[in-house]
Amino acid sequence: MSEEHDKMMPDEAGEKGGDILGHLMQIYNLIEWGNQPHEFVRVEMHKDRSMSIINHRDVEMGLAPSIFTLNEDGEWEEKNEA
Repeated sequence: MSEEHDKMMPDEAGEKGGDILGHLMQIYNLIEWGNQPHEFVRVEMHKDRSMSIINHRDVEMGLAPSIFTLNEDGEWEEKNEA
């Protein structure tokens, strides 16, 4: 990859950043939050098209994150630990 592709122009970065924040706020509003101030949902997205998700309840119960991978059909598949 050339250096010119490594950097985004400020206006494009601002526009994409605004789009990302808008989507994140939509997701935030879909979460069924409780009444405790420490509640969280942690999402990690990886370049290999995988994603891990865990929330405060999972952590309290000692559970591992749920891991999903985007398949060739553009659908998310959950990775099941055996």
